[in-house]
Amino acid sequence: IALTMDPGSLNDLNNLFMYSLEIGDQEAANRYRDELADVNDQDWRLGWSDMLISQANDNASGVRESWNWMKPRLPISTTIIPTVATLVLANGDVAEAREIYLEADPEWMNPEEWERLLDNDPANACLLAWTLIQTGEETLGAALLDQALAFMATLPGLVEHAGIWNAQFCYLAAGDTEKALTLIETQLAHNHLDSWSIYDQLPMYEQIRHEPRYQAAMAERERRLAIQREAVDKMNTETGL
Repeated sequence: IALTMDPGSLNDLNNLFMYSLEIGDQEAANRYRDELADVNDQDWRLGWSDMLISQANDNASGVRESWNWMKPRLPISTTIIPTVATLVLANGDVAEAREIYLEADPEWMNPEEWERLLDNDPANACLLAWTLIQTGEETLGAALLDQALAFMATLPGLVEHAGIWNAQFCYLAAGDTEKALTLIETQLAHNHLDSWSIYDQLPMYEQIRHEPRYQAAMAERERRLAIQREAVDKMNTETGL
């Protein structure tokens, strides 16, 4: 409906692209990506879509190439850079992910700013802390992780029931797989299923990929997404899309 009212909306095309890729309909995602390119082949969202497609296809070089293309085209006020860093980390490039997290906000290197920064972005703080530890800043990274975990502990209800917090990153970075698995199961119970296929590729998830509880959660997510794909296919057939 939105595209019918505004066929050239880059935001709507980008949203439809991401929804399609999320439910596993890459054919539709590619179509929306191409429509986005037809509207504006220099818009940063085209690079973002190419990054996600490359990630979905295990194309590590494609992720890097798309980021390099996208970076100079980003608007100054963008908030997507930490998400790019997470995608790069899932792509296996720990050092590059660290640099992108810090590019999003260099104040992460200043412990005096952590209280303010954690209030807005505790999950990415934990991912950055993990990358710091892995790249030679063990003391600073461990201190940031400890402070992020302490912050999470002050908001148990919000952390457990809001998928956007992704506190499992913090628990996995700390090696607490039991809390991480419990949180993932809670997110599943509340249908917070966004981006799991990307998160599954994060290095710290190696601790739980073999766990039956995690495998069961991933299988249930796929079952639910299959139902959504079927519903979308039916809707498109009925509307002639």
